[in-house]
Amino acid sequence: MTEELDALKKVEDVSECIKQLATSNDPTTLDAADKLLKKLEDGSEDLRTKTNRTVITKDSSNGNASANAAESAAFMREIERDAAERADRRERNRRRAAEWKDRGNAQFKLANYDQAVDCYTRGLAIAKDFELLYQNRANCYVKQGRFEEALADAEAAIFLTREKCAKPFFHQAKALTGLNRLSEAREAYSRMSSCSDAAPGHADRCLADLDRLSAARKAEARALEEFSSGGGNSVEMLIYRLARGDQPTAYYAAGMRCLAALLVGANERALFRAKSGFSLLNKQQVVVTTLAVPLESMTDAQLDLLTASLTLAAAVAKEDSENCHQLAQLSKPGQLAARAVDVVAFNGASPSASDARQAALDALSKIGQLACDRLCGCCAEPAGLVAALLRQTQRLAAQTALAAAHLFSQLAGCVRLRERLERAAPNALAGIAQAGESLVSAGASESLAAFCLAVEALRRLMAGCRPLRQAAAARRAFLTACCTALERYAPDKEEDCGGELQQSAAAEVAALLASASLEATPAVSGAAVRLGEMALRLASRPSVAPQLREFSLALLATLAPRSVELARQIGA
Repeated sequence: MTEELDALKKVEDVSECIKQLATSNDPTTLDAADKLLKKLEDGSEDLRTKTNRTVITKDSSNGNASANAAESAAFMREIERDAAERADRRERNRRRAAEWKDRGNAQFKLANYDQAVDCYTRGLAIAKDFELLYQNRANCYVKQGRFEEALADAEAAIFLTREKCAKPFFHQAKALTGLNRLSEAREAYSRMSSCSDAAPGHADRCLADLDRLSAARKAEARALEEFSSGGGNSVEMLIYRLARGDQPTAYYAAGMRCLAALLVGANERALFRAKSGFSLLNKQQVVVTTLAVPLESMTDAQLDLLTASLTLAAAVAKEDSENCHQLAQLSKPGQLAARAVDVVAFNGASPSASDARQAALDALSKIGQLACDRLCGCCAEPAGLVAALLRQTQRLAAQTALAAAHLFSQLAGCVRLRERLERAAPNALAGIAQAGESLVSAGASESLAAFCLAVEALRRLMAGCRPLRQAAAARRAFLTACCTALERYAPDKEEDCGGELQQSAAAEVAALLASASLEATPAVSGAAVRLGEMALRLASRPSVAPQLREFSLALLATLAPRSVELARQIGA
């Protein structure tokens, strides 16, 4: 009788579980179902053993028990078969969802966060309990500033990983920080540190950054309180109060961010100029002292003030030609525009350094849009800036790499820059060629779009600057790097022509090679056959993009006169 009751209880449990699965998509329901199946599977062997030992007698009650036990065993076999089918179906679904995960990861690397979110969401529609999809989508939401959604996904990932993985806690902390729930973010970082896969010291660094952010926000709150009292929220009053030199560094950083937020229109930006706002950037004692500190020696508070100053500069420069020209003139060593160039080349890896680098790129891009000639004319070392932008396009995360590539693209079209490079020292031009070689050789570490934009800008710059073209062509390693990149991005087979960005990358490398190869050197002659064969293969394929075919033909036209063997192959 006990066995019969146990079997009936199991039937009731399974029925209830099936109802829950039919009416809910909650991951907890799937988890409960898995636990029930495991419990049933663990007990089935015991049940079969007891059934096999049952002795058939003439007693009818024993016969009924035997029949019931046989029915229970058959039921358990059905449950086992259903469990096996569910496990197989779940595995197939996870494989399909993993394909969407990979697509989302590729879009994330290109900083296409909307497309990445769509891919992860499609994956979750197939496998609702795939923890990596929640985790990765949370990361996208953080990048987009959608912190409530990021928090929900991070908590789902935490539940599905049984609170044993560090990354979901990291994304939870980032979301909570974005929501200004700093005490909860601190707890999330603490829980992250207890996970076995947490990187040593990572949680401590995150907590230190959180302390810095907390102090900055407190200072900003004090500044906002002061600046909003007695008409203090006007542009003129903010300039007056920030001109004082008796406040802590965090006070000025917060005040400059408040001032930047007020410069929303042409009238406010003109008022900033009229009320001596530029004195905050080149005469205010705390700012001037901070700008004079070497970047590698700056504290987090000083880096934060530098970042706030660059943020203010970007707001001042937006769509205002006169402001752009005045900012471009702050190019002497230790002044803001010169420091912005230094920050672009700075390789500091801390979050404070990353924030400063992003602000510098934003400020220089705003200035470059309306005063590119002035910026290139005032820049102390234009070749150094170009080389730094090429290196950072290779090294930085996707979004910042794109910003560096956009700024380089602006500068590449500047006549003043080409004029200055024409007169630059050979070692300075060699530095640009070496940085371009490193970018092309390494390929797109984070952003293929940034790679394409930077290579296209380098080609334009080389086409207009003969000394730079000669410096690149003289480096056999430069040509070798281009060959390697063309092989990497060019499609191998007719049916596999790669994605649009991949073909664009191949096209830009082919165009760069054609431009760099205008100077006859032994290195060019030695590589002509290998390159020519590759270009001939690409130009003859009907399925490649028109841009790639065009640049491949241009490369062939450049290389054919250098090699009798290549000319023979083209003729054939």
